[in-house]
Amino acid sequence: MKFIEIRKICEWCGNEFIALKSSTRYCSHICNSRAYKANIRTKKKNTIEKQTDEIIKNKPIADFKDQEFLKCAQAALLMGVCKQTVYNLIESGTLKSVRLSSRMTIIRRKDIDALLEIEIPYEPKQKKEKTPITEFYTLDEITEKFGVKVRRIWDIIKTKNIPTTKLGNKTYISQKHIDNYFKNKNKKPLPEIPDSKEFYTIPEAMDIYQLTRDALYYYCSYYSVTRVKKGRNVEINKKELDKLFEKPIIV
Repeated sequence: MKFIEIRKICEWCGNEFIALKSSTRYCSHICNSRAYKANIRTKKKNTIEKQTDEIIKNKPIADFKDQEFLKCAQAALLMGVCKQTVYNLIESGTLKSVRLSSRMTIIRRKDIDALLEIEIPYEPKQKKEKTPITEFYTLDEITEKFGVKVRRIWDIIKTKNIPTTKLGNKTYISQKHIDNYFKNKNKKPLPEIPDSKEFYTIPEAMDIYQLTRDALYYYCSYYSVTRVKKGRNVEINKKELDKLFEKPIIV
């Protein structure tokens, strides 16, 4: 059988050597033996440390595990749950307890054992069937209705995982999810108003004050300028906007 000489690095001493097999890991029998013994020592060390961790973990329980009466914190440690879970079990009547004072509740050990002996079959949660989304907003409709920038809308869609769909070049966003988001944020749609000359349309305000749409919305939002809904469009209070941009009077 013909062997091929392979240059390798010994995994124990780090020296270069010539191996006759690709599976050879050490340059000599000595390095092989030393690596084997080191591996045995490491396994023993890990086993002992695991046992030590288990002893430390169970040490608090060992001090009271044979007591007949336990405090809520002790019962939680014994059951391997948090203290709030114990309180929830007590409040629901699942776990019996005696309240000695406003700050002292005692649980009998046998009541804990009786609770753990009850066999309650596991019932997986029923998956709710997803309701198909049929109503959508366009980006312009969200901007007009809630007075937010397009960039902000995309941030909301990304962070809240709001469903979207694309038809042609237009993106449509789930109406239900957007409405729920602004409802939770206490952002209500702007009120409807009848025809009135006390309000600017968005294009009118942009043209009069030479502002971009985003800049106009920023000023209205920052200075709390009244905005109202008229059909599908937003209009801005003329008096308040004029006052905001009026020239200062020098006395």
